[in-house]
Amino acid sequence: MLNSRGVFHPLFAYHPRPTVEGTQHTLVEIYKPTGGVAEWIPGEGMADNTTALVWRGYARVQPNIDWRARPRDHGNEFDATHAVRIQLGIGKNLLGAVRDDNGQITAYGDDPLFAKDFVVRVVEAPVSGTEGLLNKAFVVRNALTNDTTWQYNLLCDTGTK
Repeated sequence: MLNSRGVFHPLFAYHPRPTVEGTQHTLVEIYKPTGGVAEWIPGEGMADNTTALVWRGYARVQPNIDWRARPRDHGNEFDATHAVRIQLGIGKNLLGAVRDDNGQITAYGDDPLFAKDFVVRVVEAPVSGTEGLLNKAFVVRNALTNDTTWQYNLLCDTGTK
């Protein structure tokens, strides 16, 4: 009879957590589409009411190398590529974070429900070789919770119209 307890330690799913969290060094902001329309304000310029900031924090930005990383065509015209995977910790939203007297975070803000068409903007890319990510915007096409249940995987497009 097989052992019903399994072969893995109960905390096995959390084993790689420190490694992945240690690579979340890119500061990103995530915007939710509002359905608003950008408008021209004389003397000020464009007022962009099309998105609202809903998440700010550190993420791992990497090429998406799995089966979902594919070019997409529509009517024989190049549309987009699932080229980037952005991994961020669940419950790590710096928007609304509470800090103690020493500046240490005691509680994070609430996470939004990530969905298609959210926009991820890279604010800081401090690691050598990642400077090309700075100020880039990626469009979320597939928002998943990883099987380890402690991070989000946002599969994003680049080159969208």
